[in-house]
Amino acid sequence: MYRLSKTTIPLADKKRGFDRRASKTRGDTGTMELERKKNLIKRMLEPECIAVIGATPDNMWTRNLLGGLEREGYRGRLYTINRGRGKVLGYPCYPKVAELPEAPDLAMILVSAKYVFDTLRELAEKGCAAAYVLAAGYEEHDKLEELRKVANDLGILILGPNCNGYVRPDSGLHCWGGPIPRPYKAGSLAFIAQSSAVAGSAANSCWDRNLGFSAIITTGNQANFTLADCLDYLADDLDTRAVVCYIEQFGNFEEFARGVKRCRDAGKVVIGIATGKSQAARDATLSHTGALTAGPEVSAAALDALGIIAAKDTDDALDFASLFVQIPPRCWKNVQTVGVITPSGGYAALMADALDEVGLETPPLPQSVIDTLPEIVPRNNPMDLTATIFAWADQYPKVIDSFIVAEEFDAVVLMMGAWEGFERWFAPVTAWAYKIGKPVLLGGNEVFCLGDSLRTQFNSDPTPVVHGTARIARALSGMQQYHRQTCRISEEWFTTPCKSWSGPDTATFPDMA
Repeated sequence: MYRLSKTTIPLADKKRGFDRRASKTRGDTGTMELERKKNLIKRMLEPECIAVIGATPDNMWTRNLLGGLEREGYRGRLYTINRGRGKVLGYPCYPKVAELPEAPDLAMILVSAKYVFDTLRELAEKGCAAAYVLAAGYEEHDKLEELRKVANDLGILILGPNCNGYVRPDSGLHCWGGPIPRPYKAGSLAFIAQSSAVAGSAANSCWDRNLGFSAIITTGNQANFTLADCLDYLADDLDTRAVVCYIEQFGNFEEFARGVKRCRDAGKVVIGIATGKSQAARDATLSHTGALTAGPEVSAAALDALGIIAAKDTDDALDFASLFVQIPPRCWKNVQTVGVITPSGGYAALMADALDEVGLETPPLPQSVIDTLPEIVPRNNPMDLTATIFAWADQYPKVIDSFIVAEEFDAVVLMMGAWEGFERWFAPVTAWAYKIGKPVLLGGNEVFCLGDSLRTQFNSDPTPVVHGTARIARALSGMQQYHRQTCRISEEWFTTPCKSWSGPDTATFPDMA
């Protein structure tokens, strides 16, 4: 077997009592070293003190960062650095890093690339754990390697370069330099990506779907903080149930695999979007983050071997994730059979086809359900309640309850549509969704953004909602894939000595494929 050489593991500054030495080969990185890196990552993603270097009210990046941290309620200490100002947007400003009253856990470096190295040296001397580097220009291998070497020698983590940062809604951590046009809320979905634009668009889409985040983390050119590090961190995060990972390159595949395995072992779902199916996509990622992507067969084999649910694009991935982040793990089930209630024969037909396309079944109604139905209602699954539901509304709760408790259905979808004015029909889903051991959700035929009144209702009285027949089918299919796919890479694969990869450092071919 062959394995890619390890990227140097950055270690904390010796002022904090940490060793700066790093290992490049498998098997000689001690437990203490790994724990030290975890400490750095924890300080970076859970900072008690943040410094913004090069802050000025005259640019978008400063306003997005400081305004976002204030708006989202960051509770830590915040300083700015600018030689020519006493305050920036109301925050205390210092002429240089050395004059800060304390060592920041995270520094947001907004200066141009030619000042980055000197700024990193000043931060390392102060005892800073990590630095976000906004500047681009590190797509070329030699320039990125130079930045990586400087950071590793200083013992400081780099978030980026060439990314927008991260967001942790539950902690008010809007460490994000670029725009996010729509609001976002706290939840249990983590979205990690090398591309900030992809992550930002996912945040917008999640607002439409009323899904919340535990974290949005971007890694850009991945100087010495990678997707693998994100996965390792999220495996221990109790607020994360599902991780969507946008992958331009696997990088060190062993570390990536370990991160995925730890997430899976912790009961978390991992969904992957791997680019590079076409030559045009491979060219785009190379110019974007300097990443050499694996071919489609290699990527597919890697995702499958790790038990990752493979998605074609962001929407596909959010469809797969939508139920995992809306219902607790005790309600996750290996779905094969689905009971569907609709107010329309057209809805019923479309939903039946969508479920069939992903290999899910709609078995005949059991007698326990049939016994609750008014005579006019067809005895089919999916079931068309017809417009006469308004005439026998008193019997409606009993009918829905009979569907939900029927052992013949692994999941139940009520396709009444999340529309204002239909709130009284949602009650059975809200009542059962979090206490019965299977997915129960509200859905509709079309895809649309939730209205404000329903968003408020669902946030105060949680109700699982997925809109669109294809999205509902994918959500239930994701539940099935999670239970049926396993990580097939054995512990022996991680522990058996392997012959080092002798090719270029940026090669991304996973040896298991």
